[in-house]
Amino acid sequence: MLCFVNIAESRGPIKREEFIRAGKRAGVPVFNDAAAELPPVDNLTRFVKEGFDLVCISGGKALRGPAASGILMGRRDLIEAAHLNNNPHPDTIGRAAKVGKEQIMALLAALEAYVLRDHAEDQRRWRKFLARIAKDVEGVPTTSSEIFVPPGRGYPYLRVTWDVQRLGLGYEACGEKLMGGEPRIAVRVDPEGIDIISINLNPGEDRIIGLRLSEALRKAAAG
Repeated sequence: MLCFVNIAESRGPIKREEFIRAGKRAGVPVFNDAAAELPPVDNLTRFVKEGFDLVCISGGKALRGPAASGILMGRRDLIEAAHLNNNPHPDTIGRAAKVGKEQIMALLAALEAYVLRDHAEDQRRWRKFLARIAKDVEGVPTTSSEIFVPPGRGYPYLRVTWDVQRLGLGYEACGEKLMGGEPRIAVRVDPEGIDIISINLNPGEDRIIGLRLSEALRKAAAG
């Protein structure tokens, strides 16, 4: 089986269409690891329609179901082959990785809830969270911020940048300050700045992040 990691497509020379064609020509099933490819909701069916023989999506992450669960979609014969390695079949590979019936039913409930969500409202709420954080750091010398959607993602990030030399605060050091405080705040440190991921935020957490980040930056600016 050929394995395609969907999130890495933008960084590689081979795109999905070419990968599928290669598998079809060789008569080899093509698998798409699309674990983190929600949103958009259309990705629940998109990759199978494109021609992948099997597609997996995490039951955690955007679906907010059990982290130990996942959805396997595609060719019936391949799914049935995978099922032979799950309960109630004994002495098969992956015993420690089997998904229990409780997780299966919880994932089904999470999937049903996700499909019915107002996905446009989710996007508006996430951007509102990030806009509030951007406003909190507004006015700190040399600081700027940008809301963007990275390649392969379906939700916005906020990147905050500043003049490291003038403020005397590096991006790694700022990330450590946020992680070492109370409550702990995890950001993605990038060579170009620090990124805050909207999909992980709950109401009110945007204000906590904005206040803590602006405090760290203003202290650095004050010397």
